[in-house]
Amino acid sequence: MTLTPGGPNDNAATQAAVEQCRRDVIAHIDDKGDQLRNAIEGLQTKKNDDADADTMKKLAHALELCKEAKEMTTVFADEMRAELAKLDKKIADVAADAHLRLCLHMNDCNAIHQPPKMGHPAILDSPWNLNAWTEDMKGKMLVDGDHFGCEEHRFRYVYSRLHPDVQCLVLAQLHFAQATGLWDHEEIFNILQATYLTAPF
Repeated sequence: MTLTPGGPNDNAATQAAVEQCRRDVIAHIDDKGDQLRNAIEGLQTKKNDDADADTMKKLAHALELCKEAKEMTTVFADEMRAELAKLDKKIADVAADAHLRLCLHMNDCNAIHQPPKMGHPAILDSPWNLNAWTEDMKGKMLVDGDHFGCEEHRFRYVYSRLHPDVQCLVLAQLHFAQATGLWDHEEIFNILQATYLTAPF
C-alpha cells in the first residue's frame, strides 16, 4: 500500500483507522475460529467414522488458516503503523526545516539596517557604460550590502538602477526569483555581460 504524506492529524486518523481495521478483521477471524472449534468439538462427540475423520481434518486445516490470517493481519497493521511513523517524522523534519528557513529569512530582512555609506550608482541606460556601472554597483553591494537586509532587497535595488529598456533584459530572472525564492543579484550582472558581449553595436 502506498502512503501519501499528509498533516500530522491526517496520519493520526489513519493510525486509528488501521487499528480499528485490525480489530475488526481479528474479531471476524476469531468468530470464524470459534465456529470451527465448535464444529470440531461436535464431531469429537460423535462416532469417529471415516467421513467424520475427513471433515475433522478439513476443519482443523481451516482453523490453522484462521490462525495464520490473524498473525498476518497483526503483522500488516504493525507495518502500516511503522510506515505512518516514518511519514510523521518526515513531515516533522520538513516542517522544522521550513520554519528554520522562514525564521532566518525574516531575521535577515527584518535586521536593523545600517545607514548607507555610498551614494546611488547611476542608472544603466547604455551598454557602453556597463563595465563602469557594474564596478560601481559591486562596490555599492560590498560597502552597503548590510543596509539592504536580505538578498531579495539587494536584487531589487540593483534592478531599480536599470533603465526600463535594460530591465527588460533581466525581467525573466526577476520572475524566476519571485517564483522560486532564489534571489541572486549577481545574476543580473551575468545576464547583462552575456547579452552585451554578444550584441552587435
